Amino acid sequence: MTPEHTNTATGTDETGESWMDRRQRAERTCEWLRDNSDDAAAIQQVVAFAADPKWEVRKVVAESLTGFHEDVYLELIPALCADSNTLVRTVAMRAVERRAPVSGFAVQGQGVIRRALNRIESKFGPEAARAALQFGEKFTELHIKNAVHDVKNVLTYFGLDVEAILPHVTDPSIRSRLKRFEKGYQHLARLVKMMEAYAEDLTLTPQFEDISDIVKRAHASAQDQVREQGRNVDAVDFKMDIPDGLSAPVSMFHFEMVLTNLIKNGIEAHAISPKKLRSGSVSVRAALEENRLILTIQDTGKGIAPDDLAKLHEYIPGGSSKRRSGSGSGYGLPICRRYIEAHYGIFHIQSQEEGGTTATIRIPAVTSPQSNL
Repeated sequence: MTPEHTNTATGTDETGESWMDRRQRAERTCEWLRDNSDDAAAIQQVVAFAADPKWEVRKVVAESLTGFHEDVYLELIPALCADSNTLVRTVAMRAVERRAPVSGFAVQGQGVIRRALNRIESKFGPEAARAALQFGEKFTELHIKNAVHDVKNVLTYFGLDVEAILPHVTDPSIRSRLKRFEKGYQHLARLVKMMEAYAEDLTLTPQFEDISDIVKRAHASAQDQVREQGRNVDAVDFKMDIPDGLSAPVSMFHFEMVLTNLIKNGIEAHAISPKKLRSGSVSVRAALEENRLILTIQDTGKGIAPDDLAKLHEYIPGGSSKRRSGSGSGYGLPICRRYIEAHYGIFHIQSQEEGGTTATIRIPAVTSPQSNL
């Protein structure tokens, strides 16, 4: 819709629809799109509303920006942030601020922690740098523990059986809001669970476990989690190259959680839309080298840009780019690193944009933690 199709005196368009009716329709469409992010017709309508001649209609879209999928958000934000109406611009800019990474480290750019540690090491030596890092990590864990305790207390007041309520609700707008409430509640509950896992006191009791069995269970769990997002995982092949009978001393629960997260990330790296995955593969290889178990989890997905990879290497909890688009918590990789280090191991990620990602795990294959890694 363009200004020449609108009667500026009455605010009606060529179909006779008033701007107030268009605003109401924009509200309904934006609400629908937040829950149905791959609806092409709804996306087209919202784009049209963002260009509506009445600022009141454009403001509805600006107010909804934070709930849209990343692709829609990126398409709309340039025009709305440069809107001719001050109020629309202000609302759009606030949406940008709300969708920015929560972590101050992430905002400041790549490698800020590493640069700080390098300055400490150059001035006071490597022991001081390690002590500073350990202090920072412990402070973060304590902060997250306190936050988890507070949020869990609040969540107990929001236990609402939406499925039981919906059959008794006929108003489409209220039904949609209830569904969004349930979706948000479940996301927050998963986030709290990941925060709890990150901050837990790790006292592992490794036992020799069959690595092939753990990988198979992790793959099945990862597929289930991706299917819960409404995605068909058949396009992504899974390959496993693990010697028969290969075992290593691991805490089965923690090690399986690491592999589940990494395989799930590998599958999701092939996403081409909120619901679709392109063809590709995820492979897990394991081998013994002297007294070490080495596992690689490799995918053929879109890879990670250099700046994003540098931030990931700092393993700041909550700093994932996926978290901003609603598909991740930002705690997965930091948890993976903590769990592997609790096995006296080393965890590392390599990636190249459009060239896939490889995660490497190295842990002792004997019971002594003093093995040369």
